[in-house]
Amino acid sequence: MKRFYLIGFTVLVLFDTIVQLSFKYAGNHAFPPEANWAWIVRVFGHPWIYFAVVGYVGNFFTWMTLLKHAPIGPAFAVTHLEVVSVMLFSAYLFHEPLTWPRILGAAVIVAGIVCLAIGVIGTHYTLIGVGVALAGIGGMEVAIREHFAGYRSHTSLLAGAAFVFTTGFVFYVLDTILAVALGVGAVVFALAFYLARRAFQRASGGLSFRVGGMRG
Repeated sequence: MKRFYLIGFTVLVLFDTIVQLSFKYAGNHAFPPEANWAWIVRVFGHPWIYFAVVGYVGNFFTWMTLLKHAPIGPAFAVTHLEVVSVMLFSAYLFHEPLTWPRILGAAVIVAGIVCLAIGVIGTHYTLIGVGVALAGIGGMEVAIREHFAGYRSHTSLLAGAAFVFTTGFVFYVLDTILAVALGVGAVVFALAFYLARRAFQRASGGLSFRVGGMRG
């Protein structure tokens, strides 16, 4: 089973990395985006878009197979290794800078995965929790940095995180009923979504979204 996890998650990260790099290549080829058939032809006329499709299909079936055996929390935490692999390949292929914040975020993710692996192998539930938390923090740090730099939009993720934190705080710390906590959380979600979207638009020069090389 340990070998199954090692091979399975390696393949999953490989597919994730192929998808992101392929979108980058396809996006560079099809730039600038236009609302016409000519732009669609440019997108699908580049072979990298088909690598992205193959990567998505492979990612889906690999993920479904892994979830039959692995708990979803630790499994999802391991997928954050994609952030590290894409960062390293981007530095090599696209000459993107390896800044200290990016390196620190990647190090936190790797530390989380190591804790998670040790915890799973030795059945140490505390280490499993620490690993999931570290991987999540590292992934969130990357998302925040990408979003406010205007590189990639994470509006829904950031608003969702604000909703979860607010709802949990109001329900558990302030000891209110769940309906009130959910209501407050919904208001915070809407406000966070609006503010995050506006912040990304300012940072990206007016774009509503940007995923790797694809913009809109």
